Amino acid sequence: MSVDPRIDRLRRAAIARRAAIALGLALPPLFALVLVSQRFAGARAALAIAACAGVALGLVLWRAVRGVDASWLARALDTRATAMDDSAALLFLEPSALAPLAALQRARLLRRLDGLALDLRPAWPSRALAASGALSAIVLGGAFFASTSRRGEDARPGVEAARDRVDATRLTGTQLTIVPPAYTRLAE
Repeated sequence: MSVDPRIDRLRRAAIARRAAIALGLALPPLFALVLVSQRFAGARAALAIAACAGVALGLVLWRAVRGVDASWLARALDTRATAMDDSAALLFLEPSALAPLAALQRARLLRRLDGLALDLRPAWPSRALAASGALSAIVLGGAFFASTSRRGEDARPGVEAARDRVDATRLTGTQLTIVPPAYTRLAE
């Protein structure tokens, strides 16, 4: 059965908003996790965590959009538009399979869709988005200050002197002497 283009537009808008909300909530912490792991554990660990984060993000997106189906649309239409007369489920049924009275109600609902200004998209959870961003910024800031304080501990005078001695050691030449075994009767 083909769905009315107006309803399909509402469905796609709801899916896009749900996906954007899921990305807005999940990306900042995952990004912070990858950067912190790169800073403390190295590039390989960060790459592994980024791969796992990508899979987790895919699952979050799948879960966010999978619920937008015909039954969700019917409930949302019935809830947000009183003009649907709690009969929005009729819009998703095959017209030939409906009883005459149900088919008449379905036709009325399709005509009423033209006059409705519906928005089935969920509202932006601004507090949750702000909390996600703030938490990620705190984690990144803590990781930055922790790594700079570790570098500051290494800047003690004894450590600097040891670094200078290591840097001052240079290889200037090599000499190799090969002594073959006696049974070969070869010269040195």
